[in-house]
Amino acid sequence: MVAGFERFIRDLIVEQFGEVITKYPNFEFAELPDRLREEAAFAPFRQLVKPPSYLRLGKLVDRIPQLRSACRNLLQDKIQADKLTDIRGNPGPDAVKDTLKKLGMNDVFPSLKARFEKKWSGSITDRFIRDKLEEIVIRRHEVAHSASSLNVSVSDLRKSERFLRILAEVLCVSVAEHLREKFREAK
Repeated sequence: MVAGFERFIRDLIVEQFGEVITKYPNFEFAELPDRLREEAAFAPFRQLVKPPSYLRLGKLVDRIPQLRSACRNLLQDKIQADKLTDIRGNPGPDAVKDTLKKLGMNDVFPSLKARFEKKWSGSITDRFIRDKLEEIVIRRHEVAHSASSLNVSVSDLRKSERFLRILAEVLCVSVAEHLREKFREAK
C-alpha cells in the first residue's frame, strides 16, 4: 500500500507535467516560480551525481551521455518531470511535502483540508492528513522490519486504504490545478 502510494506520487507528477506542457507548449521557463525552475534545472544533475538507491546508473564515466542529454534539455528549457519525483524513502508527510514543494506547492497539507473533508465525509483536524499518513508509514515500517503484523487489523487496513485513496484523489486535483495555474501564468 505504501509503495503503491509512493509510485502514485511519482506518476502523478510526471502525468500532470505532461498534460500542462501539452496544453501550454510555449510557456516561458523564466516565468515559472523560482523553486520550480531551480528543481527543473538541478534535479537531473543531482540524480546523475548521487542517484537514489533504486537507480543503478553505473560508474560516473558511464553517465556522461545522460549528463550531456540533461544539459541539452536545460538549454532548451525542457523539464524532465521524472527527475522531480525522487522521494528517497517512504512517502511520509515530510517526503510528500518536500516533493510537492519542488513544484512550488508550499504548505500542501493545510491546502488539501477542505477537499479532503468533502470526500472523507466529516471534519478533520488541521494535522489529520499529516498525522494519518505518518501513522500508515510507521505501521508499514514496523511490519516490514519486525515481521509482525499482529497489531494490524483488517479494519485498520481498510481505513488506511480509504485514506490513501482519498488523499490520492485530492492530490490529483490540487497538483493539476497548481501546475495549470503556474504554466498559464508563464505564457
